[in-house]
This record gives sequence, structure tokens and C-alpha cells, in this order.
Amino acid sequence: MESALRPGRFIRYGESFSFVQELERVAQSIDRLVATDAMRGVPLYETFLAGCYEKSNEIDDSSGSFGDFMQGLCCRWIRARQTAGAPADDTVSTLLRWKDKDRYGYTYELEGRAVEALDAPGRAAFAREARSRFEEAGTEPASRREWAKALREVYRAQKDALSYVRLCREVGTTPQDCVVLADLFDSYGESERALSWARRGLSMGKPGASRDYDLRRRETALLRKLGRSEEALGVAWKDFSRSPHSGTYEELMACAPESERETWRGRAMERALTADLYSAVDLFLETGETEHLLARLDGAEETEVRALGHPLLQKAARRVEKSHPARAARLYRSLGLRIVDEAKSKYYRFAIAHLARARKCYERAGLLPEWEETVLQVKKRHRLKSSFMPGFENLVKGVAPERSSFLDRARRRFREAPED
Repeated sequence: MESALRPGRFIRYGESFSFVQELERVAQSIDRLVATDAMRGVPLYETFLAGCYEKSNEIDDSSGSFGDFMQGLCCRWIRARQTAGAPADDTVSTLLRWKDKDRYGYTYELEGRAVEALDAPGRAAFAREARSRFEEAGTEPASRREWAKALREVYRAQKDALSYVRLCREVGTTPQDCVVLADLFDSYGESERALSWARRGLSMGKPGASRDYDLRRRETALLRKLGRSEEALGVAWKDFSRSPHSGTYEELMACAPESERETWRGRAMERALTADLYSAVDLFLETGETEHLLARLDGAEETEVRALGHPLLQKAARRVEKSHPARAARLYRSLGLRIVDEAKSKYYRFAIAHLARARKCYERAGLLPEWEETVLQVKKRHRLKSSFMPGFENLVKGVAPERSSFLDRARRRFREAPED
């Protein structure tokens, strides 16, 4: 442990990942011991936790990896104590005492991971402690919120929907609470109650929010489970019509009767033609609707096309490259010029690669005048970009880019490195 912790040496940000990996190897060695002799493993975890805590002033944990490791170590300690047969009340009181004394925030929001590590007696003990602290908080808002959150975590892990509902009556109900309660009641086989909680959450959230989407999926799934398939389909269509994208389309198709799926697919594609460009392009790519994809792109302004972002725009270009080279040429042109226009010099080599593919597509489509117009525009607008123009000029002349191995590039960089 001492060797891995390197006491007295400050761990810089760039070293923190490998440092935590070494600590993980030590933890794994204790894990192996716990498997055969848990009683010996528990004090080793405690010593290791103490050593890690002592190291806190000697590490730059901007990445959060050390803090995450500390939380995982606490959970390993919990499991080891349970394997050794230690009293659950002692385990929980010790854990909360550490939380009270924690000056570095390692135990912040540890409750969610802790209740997953705790067994049934441990969760019951944690629930008692959290409830006691929640009541002691009185009207102090920060402490009350903290222990209400801890209670939410333990009731969810215990699948105790009734206690969760009572807590919501005390502190108020959020859309996330409705997600949890819908899942809990559904796990009991009480689908009607689950549906009412899903719909309550939908009435509270903002349309289009991620939580709203989670609840919509639950609503349609519960309606189908209850045999109300037509109602589920109506909800899915309404949701898709309001926000057409690949996620709501997937839900719509899940609700559509198999014999009617082609009809609903056609309706969905027509609706998607009027969606925002990003959602429409993403959906048409996912569904293989190339003609709809091209129609939507053809009607968009250049600024809109560029705003799609590199991954989606490149995916669209590759999808139509063989079948529609003229359209692909314009997409590759947009990919290249968005980099150059924004002066992203680190990516100029990618810009040239995109423009090279644009040139090939223009040639295949018999549209060389459009390529020549692109060349003139680039030379006029970017002639002063010395780190871009030489490569572009070689592309225009048809000079193949230099290809060298990694080792050759490394040697050249070493030769060109300035002397001390």
C-alpha cells in the first residue's frame, strides 16, 4: 500500500490515471484475500482508505478518478464486512461517521452506490439512520434535501414504493420520483398504478425533456401491457408528431400493429420532412430513407447543413457517395470548408481529405466546373492560410500527399527538435 500511495510525492493531473490504476491493483489483491478470509480483509480496507484519505493533499484529482476510486473502496469495505458477518448497524454508523468527517467530498452522493453494496439488513439499518437524520434536520433545507435524497436511494433499492410515496408527500414529488415509482409499481405487477405515476410525471415535466422521454416510453409500454394497444399507438404518434426523431420513431414502430407498420412508417417519414434538419437527417439515415434524406438536404441552406456537425454530415456523405455523387460532393465540400472557414488549423489535413473526396465525386458526376469554382473560392478566401494552402495546392495539382510511416515521422520530429 505504501509503495502504491507514494507518500510525500505530489501526483500531477497527467499522472493521476496511472496512479489510480496502481491503487486498483492493491484493492484487487485485498479482494482476493476477502474471498478466503474476510475478517483479515476488513482492517486492510480500512487502512487503505485511511492512507488514500491522507494522500488527498498530494494529488491533483481534477479528473475525479481518485474520488471515484475512494467511493468504490468504501463499497468494497461494506461488502467485506457483510461477508465477515459484521453487524449492519455498526457498518452503517461507521460509514456515516466517515461521511460526517469527510473534508474532501469523497462521500458526496455516496448513498446511491452504498445502498447497492448493502445487503437487506444493511439497507434497513441505513434507512433507519437516514430517517433519523432527516427528522433531525427539521427546517434546515440543505440537510433535509441531503437526507431526503438518501432515503429515496434506499427505498428504491429496497423496492419499498409505499415508503417512497410517503417521503414524496413530505418533501414534494419530482418527475424523477414518478419514473422511480412507475418502475416500482410495475415490478409489483400493479401496472395501472404505475401508469398513473408515469402520467403524473408527464404532467409535471417540460415537453421534450429527457425525463419526459423516459416517462413517455414507460407510458406506452404500460398501455401495451394493459392491453390498450390503440391508446398506446395514439400516444406514440402524438409524441412522434411533436418531436420527430429516431427515438420517438422507434417507440412508434413498437406500438404499431405488424400489419400496419408500413402505413405508419410512411406517415412518420412525411412528418419528418418538416422536422428540424438535424432530427430529420438522423432519422432518415437510421431508417435508410435516402430519397427523403436528399430532399431534406437539398432544401436546406448551406449554414444549416454545416450546423449538422461533423459526424452526422460525414455519415450522410458516405451514405449517398455511390448512388448520388453530385450530392455527396457538396456534402464533402461542406465538411472541408467548415473546417477551413473556422480556421481550425489542427484539422486542416482532414479538410483536405474531405475536399479530395469532393473532387472525386464532382468528377464522377461530370461536374468539374463546380469543383473549379470551389478552387477559385478557396484561393480567394484562404490564400493567407499558410498551413492549409500548400496541401490544397497539391490537391488541385493532383500531387499525392506524402505517405510516411509512424517511425519516419517520429525520426523527422526528433531531428527537427530544437537543441537545449
